[in-house]
Amino acid sequence: MATLSHCADLVRRFDHDRFLCALFAPEEAREALMALLAFNLEVARIPEMVREPLAGRIRLQWWHDTIEAAYRGQRPDHPVALSLFEAIEAGDLSQPHFERYLEARTGDLDEVELADLPALEVYAGDTAGALTELACEILGQNDDEILMAARDVGAAWGLVGLMRALPYQTASGRCPLPAALVQAHGLRLPPNPGDAALPAVVAEVATAARTKLEAARQRRCSVARAALPALFPATLAEGYLVRLEKAGFDPWRLEEKADGRLWRFIRLGSGALLRRY
Repeated sequence: MATLSHCADLVRRFDHDRFLCALFAPEEAREALMALLAFNLEVARIPEMVREPLAGRIRLQWWHDTIEAAYRGQRPDHPVALSLFEAIEAGDLSQPHFERYLEARTGDLDEVELADLPALEVYAGDTAGALTELACEILGQNDDEILMAARDVGAAWGLVGLMRALPYQTASGRCPLPAALVQAHGLRLPPNPGDAALPAVVAEVATAARTKLEAARQRRCSVARAALPALFPATLAEGYLVRLEKAGFDPWRLEEKADGRLWRFIRLGSGALLRRY
């Protein structure tokens, strides 16, 4: 991909891990994957771009309406939405996945407190999980076993991402940690680096992510090689979980390595050769 499209450049800058994963897809599918990931960036960043929840809900409703219109064949006048329209038009993408994703994102705007760890897992499955299911469909893989693996991989990726982003989320006035876990371990909100209760809470979320990865990998025999680029975030999530554990399950101690992009690409290349995720 010598010259990057608008969507690909957006993903390269703001979601580099999944950008690398998408590079392992066949050339004819890459732009559709980039459009999907750029759509995720556009929606996920809405809470950061608005001051009032109402303004965020208007933007989110625009995406609801735009995707519904796309399934009716109406071309949008927006660079990311247009690329997503072309992906929808070219592939057999399930509209309910988009609906589930957007409904879950509504909670981001309302800052809905998640009750417990299962609720957090559902949220991760409905956001990153739905996105991974759509990525499999872009790659022509919509078998039930593959989509179940995709949902688990996406949920794991989402859980790991929430823990990695905890310092940033806290600084922005948000906290994705479930209320039941916070109360069970006596964690004070907002969480602070060095809080003795924090590692126990993060460790429980990390365990849930690892369980999702294990469930996805139990379906390896049913997963076609063509689906691997959509499932490769599992490989990177595993690496982040290892680093998080070494950091004592304290996200504030999880520093980005200078050679981080190199090890990610090596891990993904090994996965491609061994047909593993």
